[in-house]
Amino acid sequence: MRRQVTGSLPARPERDRAAAFLLARHASAADRIEPWEGGRALLAPTLPDLWDANHLILDRSGEWEAPDLMAQAARVLGEGGARHRAVVVPNETEARRLAPGFAAAGWDRDRLLLMALRGTPRARPGAPVARELPPDAIGALRREMVMLEPWGSAGVAAQLAEHQERLRRALASRCFVAPAGGRPLSSCELFSDGGVAEVADVGTLPAHRRRGLARAVIVAAARAARATRPNLVMVTADADDWPRELYARLGFEPLGLIERFRRVGLEG
Repeated sequence: MRRQVTGSLPARPERDRAAAFLLARHASAADRIEPWEGGRALLAPTLPDLWDANHLILDRSGEWEAPDLMAQAARVLGEGGARHRAVVVPNETEARRLAPGFAAAGWDRDRLLLMALRGTPRARPGAPVARELPPDAIGALRREMVMLEPWGSAGVAAQLAEHQERLRRALASRCFVAPAGGRPLSSCELFSDGGVAEVADVGTLPAHRRRGLARAVIVAAARAARATRPNLVMVTADADDWPRELYARLGFEPLGLIERFRRVGLEG
């Protein structure tokens, strides 16, 4: 059931710019973008397992209830070949309103925290040293990290690799790694459109965590971003997980949330 529009959040230019960049980055990897009654749908039948490449975006706040959004996701994403259901809600007030309805139906909720860098982070004395490598030099590390995840598979790893290539064709990209014993063990990627730069895809092999490797690659990417003088340097973190604390220690401050409601499988 659709409902009457009740208003919107006051403008927050920096938060809104970060949100727009994230949404545009996701859109750049989709096979196509189609309108639906409440906004846009990103569809990528060639990347059917990837949340970022297949979801609805709710642009018209205040008009929809959770069951109707679930039905729309089943229809649009089902016709688009996705193997899951997902709805991205950029408006924070709207996401809070819809959350109980999605929860009652057993959907998961991702609270994606947008964070902006203040200042330029410095590496600790004696900390691991990160360096820049071309994207093809970190493919094996990325694949290894994917295969260690509970949801990892050769198919998902291949889709993620293709997804990264699409992002690199759409945006300026630089990759940073922290090695130990000559082997890359941690990496991240810096994406930029000239005005906004995002430190993304930070990851470390599980057996080598808590050694300062992730901090090293984030510092290297953030300093490289600062050197290009964008209007905003950002990172996105799970609002309910510990990496947000690492980002905060490095000088990233919260701007606000984008929320995603999702369900594995083909049910509505």
